[in-house]
Amino acid sequence: MTEDLPMATDPDGTGIYTPGAFVWHELLSRDPAKAQHFYTEMFGWTVEQVEMSDMDYYLFYLGDKRIAGMYDINTLAHGEGITPHWQGYVSVPDVDKAAAAAEAAGARHVLGPIDSPNIGRFALVEDPQGAVMLVFKDANGDPDPIDMPMIGNFCWDVLVTTNLEAAAAFYELVIGWEMDVHGAEKGMFKYGELHEAGTKLAPEGVPPNWRAYIGVTDLVAATEKAAALGATIIRANQPTGDWGRLSIIQDPVGAVVALFQASED
Repeated sequence: MTEDLPMATDPDGTGIYTPGAFVWHELLSRDPAKAQHFYTEMFGWTVEQVEMSDMDYYLFYLGDKRIAGMYDINTLAHGEGITPHWQGYVSVPDVDKAAAAAEAAGARHVLGPIDSPNIGRFALVEDPQGAVMLVFKDANGDPDPIDMPMIGNFCWDVLVTTNLEAAAAFYELVIGWEMDVHGAEKGMFKYGELHEAGTKLAPEGVPPNWRAYIGVTDLVAATEKAAALGATIIRANQPTGDWGRLSIIQDPVGAVVALFQASED
């Protein structure tokens, strides 16, 4: 983890803060060229490579909006055991308090807090079950959610965990989320009155993780396109209650992400 990641979605700053919300996503990949080809063809994203002293870093754009970053695991000093994956950043009012709360609540690992000049302060948190996220305070303000596109962009995040009750307690202390339980196997995290993320019990054999969702207009067509571009289809066209339908895919380099089509109602 470098100390100067250029992850601000708006370098000029919005002055807006949305605590409890996911405000940035980042792809860790072992083949940036292959990953770039997949995501640019899949979603119409464009890519900008950013000069860094200690790693290769890339920014993904949807139109003129920065929506995600990517770095090459191979250029990290301690990247040997890291597998390709997407990771999310959650806005918090105080990164130091969130990191300390994570340690007190039994986090497996906390890296940081770390200052990123002109960007903000962040810490990586691995929860007690093993799912990883980052807590973040942007120096310039969070992206305005009203101004961000939904299609081709990140629209939701779900914690896949082995223990819903433990996850609820942990993230309430760290982020300030409260959980609305939906049956024995699902729930939603709320910050105030806003639903910010979902959670579900992990299927057998699936390790705990945070799964990012990208919005699409036609799930069937998007799933077929992903397969044609070399993705592995883990689940296809699965209903998600009244919310919509999703497909879970693994990109050609190995990172898992969900494609989501919202219900029209």
